[in-house]
Amino acid sequence: MKRNVVCFIALICFMIAATSNSYGQTQDSQLNITEIENDTTIYDVLIIDPGFETWLLTHRSPSLERSASYYKTEATSGVLKWNSYFTSSRYDSVIDNYIQFNSSEDYGEEVYSRIYWYFRYVDEVYGLDLIKH
Repeated sequence: MKRNVVCFIALICFMIAATSNSYGQTQDSQLNITEIENDTTIYDVLIIDPGFETWLLTHRSPSLERSASYYKTEATSGVLKWNSYFTSSRYDSVIDNYIQFNSSEDYGEEVYSRIYWYFRYVDEVYGLDLIKH
């Protein structure tokens, strides 16, 4: 449960442009990026945590949805805390990776929302304080 429970693989590359290989993927196999057109890149969050999807289905509802700017603010703040915890080895039984994230990059509402909900899951299940509720 230690390392395989919370392996948050939201490695959203900070210097990814629309210049990835011909298949639209970077060399990092844990990052799913698909190039749609010449100037458009779609970012995807891959979360490897066996309990997250079930938790999400039972906790997310339309009444709890927030604005795009709220998700972006909370996701950015949460990533900064996550990375701080990682570099200081705080919660090392839960956090075992660094998230590559550029706060000036626009990853889109879907990515920010997914990151927010994952951090909310981590807060509730593991007792970490990554975001506001």
